[in-house]
Amino acid sequence: MGGENKISYVREAMVVFLRSLPIDCHFNIIRFGSNYESLFEESTVIYNEENVKKAEQLIEKMEANMGGTELLQPLKWLAQNAPGQGRGRQIFLLTDGEISNVSEVLDLCRSMASNTRIFSFGLGRSPSHSLIKGLARATNGQFVFIPPNTNVDEPVCEQLSRALRPCITNVHIKWNLGVEVRNAPRRLPPIYFNERLIVYGLVEDKTI
Repeated sequence: MGGENKISYVREAMVVFLRSLPIDCHFNIIRFGSNYESLFEESTVIYNEENVKKAEQLIEKMEANMGGTELLQPLKWLAQNAPGQGRGRQIFLLTDGEISNVSEVLDLCRSMASNTRIFSFGLGRSPSHSLIKGLARATNGQFVFIPPNTNVDEPVCEQLSRALRPCITNVHIKWNLGVEVRNAPRRLPPIYFNERLIVYGLVEDKTI
């Protein structure tokens, strides 16, 4: 996927997000590469006609001209601008790149998990799976990979729908079978309202 195709993908996804946000929510757009830029000086602004127009203008002019993928600094800025007490924040993070400091980034994300969930999108043929999955798992969010030539509407709307719903975290299963049982998947993800989770119990080859 060439640079122009990638940024077109990002533009398309961001337009879907922008048009699907609920009335009276607060939002912002942060571009990142070798450095980062926030559309608004405040950490978030009210979703109204004026601010949406500014966001649309940014998306329309957006180019793949930010350099490499440096994610730590924009996340530090978000950590310093935490949501107000009792409020939650949902971050939709779109990237097609890799970073060298994955562990440091994920540690920072875990420190924000009490009030921030990250819904991460891996775009194109070669996004970092460890990064995309790690961002979501560190904050009780969800991840999705969108390969080339895929319509972005469905995965974007699904992620946005999850972000607007409560979820159960830190899920544990007690099998009570009298033998050691390993879960598959090993780490159980958050369970969102109106979604199901299928878990398999793996045991040694013996009679229970």
